[in-house]
Amino acid sequence: TTVLLARQADVQDDFAFLVSAGGVIVAHPDPSRMIGKDREGARIEDYPGGNAVMARESGFVSYGRGKGERMLYWATVPSAGWRVVLDVPRAAVLVPVQEL
Repeated sequence: TTVLLARQADVQDDFAFLVSAGGVIVAHPDPSRMIGKDREGARIEDYPGGNAVMARESGFVSYGRGKGERMLYWATVPSAGWRVVLDVPRAAVLVPVQEL
């Protein structure tokens, strides 16, 4: 199931996923990306913006262009080294700015 994070401006395609300390996608709304029976799990480095996710303990980066531009936000769980990553349409992030 997909974890939806916002309902601003009819945004319905935001989600969170989990990356192991070694850079393997453990949990993701797209089952083909995560570890499972007969699947090793995708590497975060192969995900758009994934190199930035592994380079810093927390941060954000954008990927894509135009209406398809998205933002990744992440933080590292100190005790495990795993990263919690949020993948959000850039348009959703800018809604408050546009409302001003």
